[in-house]
Amino acid sequence: MNLYTTRAALALAVFFLLSACGPYQSKDFHGHWKGILLIEEGDTVAVDPSLIGFKFERKGYSFYSTLNYQESGQYHVQGDALFTTNTLAAEPKEKAVRIKYLKNDTLILGMKDNGRERELYLKRTDN
Repeated sequence: MNLYTTRAALALAVFFLLSACGPYQSKDFHGHWKGILLIEEGDTVAVDPSLIGFKFERKGYSFYSTLNYQESGQYHVQGDALFTTNTLAAEPKEKAVRIKYLKNDTLILGMKDNGRERELYLKRTDN
């Protein structure tokens, strides 16, 4: 290998190493998460946030929300984004939310709903 090829291979290896070691990994989400606060455009939304939650496992996720809405399927993490694909839907589509904060037992997700900024605060629970 010449010097140019060696540098290119090294740069590519560093890129893949850094992209694999993003700030979050799927295993960081494993467990049950229950909503504790929902904010839209800076105001608290008038719903019971405990009716909103996730369960993340190695092989997939499930989500429940108000009005008996449920999802289940595949998920992955890339950078500060959490991607989910609801395989219960007739036409599964991948959705993304921003991971604004994740530490031990606290998760804050940022998203847009009909063009309005929302933040969902969740607490890790035992079930």
